[in-house]
Amino acid sequence: MQRRAATEEQARQAADEKRRAEAARIAAEQAKATAQAKVAEEARLAAEKARAAEEKKAAEEKKRAEEALRLAAEQAKAAEEARLAADKAPALPPANAEKPIGQVAALTPPAQSEPAAAPSSKPTADQIPRLLQAELRRVGCTSAVNGNWNDAAQKAMLLFNKSAGTKFDVKVASLDALDAVRSKPGRVCPLVCMRGYHAQDEECVRSAKKPVAGKGDAPSSPPKSAEVPKPSKPQASGEIICTQGGCRPVKPGCHAGTPFNAGIGGGVNTMDSRAIEVCR
Repeated sequence: MQRRAATEEQARQAADEKRRAEAARIAAEQAKATAQAKVAEEARLAAEKARAAEEKKAAEEKKRAEEALRLAAEQAKAAEEARLAADKAPALPPANAEKPIGQVAALTPPAQSEPAAAPSSKPTADQIPRLLQAELRRVGCTSAVNGNWNDAAQKAMLLFNKSAGTKFDVKVASLDALDAVRSKPGRVCPLVCMRGYHAQDEECVRSAKKPVAGKGDAPSSPPKSAEVPKPSKPQASGEIICTQGGCRPVKPGCHAGTPFNAGIGGGVNTMDSRAIEVCR
């Protein structure tokens, strides 16, 4: 009986142990499943967050692109307005023309002139140089409108300062300077004409030439003095004289002789070592 009871107790303990092991296995699987579900949920949330960030970035890029298109349209409109204003401005002498020495005329602007219309939007920093050049040309201070704030544009701004009594920095094309030039209804800088031209109705026209007094006949040149004939050069005698040093032709204007007949020419043995050359 005791053996049987012991066997049954062992069987019961084994069954309990098996149940506990199965319960532990089930609990472990449940914990694993819970952890996997948590990881999946975190991944889903991260994906949704990343998708939301991408959508926000795409919306911002679209907004920036639309803003860039709007600014480009405004710049094109301002450039067209500047071109039209430059085309309507009066023509000035070329920048490389000869510096005038004659008449300099400052014309009074017409009373009916109206100020140039201001653009509807504020110009950008890239637009200001070209717009300012166009306005300077309109008021008669320059004729170059190329958007480059170079030495010629700075000289035009300096001329405007002198003519209008302003003190803007000529090295920078500023919005304040642009507004100041725009406020002028007509010509500010004087119309400068080249030599031989004069100002008339906002243009340089050729001046009439003054008649030149007639000139009398030029006095005849004084007669040349009679030329004195130059003496002819002495001709060589054709004689040859020989001495102990050798033989050579007799010099022109001389003749061969001897110490005994130095004053007589001809009939002298020039091969004689005593012969001499007689020159007068």
